[in-house]
Amino acid sequence: MPWLRERGVAMLGSDYTNDVLPSMVEGVSQPVHLLTLVAMGMWLFDNLDLEALAETAAAQNRWEFMFVAAPLAVPGGTGAPLNPLAVF
Repeated sequence: MPWLRERGVAMLGSDYTNDVLPSMVEGVSQPVHLLTLVAMGMWLFDNLDLEALAETAAAQNRWEFMFVAAPLAVPGGTGAPLNPLAVF
């Protein structure tokens, strides 16, 4: 987590969860979730389907893109579905 903080990472995403399961922190089931969301205020994206993105990037030989995500506004919610876009 210090590595992410030192680099000013604004969001963390993966094709599964960002935590190691089972957790190696006694009494805390998802320490990465707690640190990123609560302590660091970082956006967290779980269960991304990254295969199509990797295929498109490889076909274009381009590895940088603009990531756009607009989640649904859910009053009082702690998460929402979204439609992420990679703009090359």
